[in-house]
Amino acid sequence: MNDIAPGVIDTPLNAIHNAQDKENLAKMSPMVKIGNPQNIVDAAVYLMQSEFVTGTTMIVDGGTSTDFW
Repeated sequence: MNDIAPGVIDTPLNAIHNAQDKENLAKMSPMVKIGNPQNIVDAAVYLMQSEFVTGTTMIVDGGTSTDFW
């Protein structure tokens, strides 16, 4: 089984945040942006099409969880 661990993604769940909050969340990422749903779709498609990738967690967070950041 594979997993996807998303960072902050621009979905209705995050619609509660105002523009300033979203800007601050974006600044927490080395890419300085919030992800979009297509980023998660791309990861899911990759994992579904991979014949030899298993037991992994794909982190899709724009680098937010990296140690060197």
